[in-house]
Amino acid sequence: MSRSSIVAGGPSIRGPLGTNVAEVRHNSVKPLETRLGADPSYSPAQGASPSPFVCPRCRKELFQGSEGGASLLGCGRCGGVWLDSLASGAIMQGASRELVDLAEQAARHACVAPDFSAPPVCPTCQRGLVRAEVPGTATEIHTCSVHGTWFDSNVLPMVALAFERPPANIVTAAAAVGQAIVTEDHAAATRMSRFIAAGIDGSLEVMVGLALLVLVKLLAGVLPVSLTLLALPVLGVLLFQCFQWVLLAQDGQTIGKRLEGIRIVRNNGAPAGFLSAVFLRSMAMPLAAFVAQGAASATDDGPLGLALSSVAQLFDLALTVDVLLILLPPRRALHDYLAGTRVIEVYVRPERKQLGRLVFIVGVTFSVLGLLFVVMSGFAALAGALGR
Repeated sequence: MSRSSIVAGGPSIRGPLGTNVAEVRHNSVKPLETRLGADPSYSPAQGASPSPFVCPRCRKELFQGSEGGASLLGCGRCGGVWLDSLASGAIMQGASRELVDLAEQAARHACVAPDFSAPPVCPTCQRGLVRAEVPGTATEIHTCSVHGTWFDSNVLPMVALAFERPPANIVTAAAAVGQAIVTEDHAAATRMSRFIAAGIDGSLEVMVGLALLVLVKLLAGVLPVSLTLLALPVLGVLLFQCFQWVLLAQDGQTIGKRLEGIRIVRNNGAPAGFLSAVFLRSMAMPLAAFVAQGAASATDDGPLGLALSSVAQLFDLALTVDVLLILLPPRRALHDYLAGTRVIEVYVRPERKQLGRLVFIVGVTFSVLGLLFVVMSGFAALAGALGR
């Protein structure tokens, strides 16, 4: 689609500031002499700070602007803006006025028309961006399947308005603008990222159990010992695990996956949901193994008992092989194949990922020390009982 057809076909709609968005879009591509004079000076908006990224169009430095808790990267030359996947989601959930204001500031400070001769590339990974048309706006955006979306000058207000007043085919627009486009070649999460995410989740679970164990020990000196009191750590861990399952069902991310920037999706890129992300991935094989072991134990040594015992052994083998399959090139565990899911990379702010790594180190350290303390305390109590 040519730029002229995008502008000429733009609907006559009112923008967030009461202006006609299509007219603003058209005015933004007038000759430089008409718009800004002959001086193409590099003029970022006031208050913007330099960033380490370059413009997908101009290959010049992008500046970061913030307003009302929202932030984006804007080009001081062509007026385009880059939104990471999280900010793109804010547009999909209803136009963020702060993001629109920042985009309009970037457009007002533009000093050259965008260069459409070369395809834009992602500021983060330098891969070519995928062009996508947004229904209801007669315009297009460019997305990276991992890191975010590029909006040329004055495009973001049109897209934001489309989501404020969604057309009938806004589902297609959501697929384009959401957390970028999830395709078959969407980057699979690295083994290290999956390991760290699992380590964060596991250490948090252990720390919840240890904290409640300490609480039970303190309360045991005040309250009478009861089965409910002794079961408190187990109940707390189960509640924490249920909370993690709720997060998985909502958007395919546990706490660890959120911090590490990975997400569970179906093979076609759709949200995994409870059935795929929780039941089939996390519950199905352990439950099947438990049932098979129980059935094998409850039967005699006849043919049925031998058959059930063989099934139980197969499930035990499957649980062992499950995680080892991640070592193969597709980087998918057995439960991924069973649930029809993939674990993919999604953009996460660097400071959040650093926080995740810190939580991983601290959590694993405290978990190991805490478990060692519990084991040593158990041995000490046993030795004391035997010495009496």
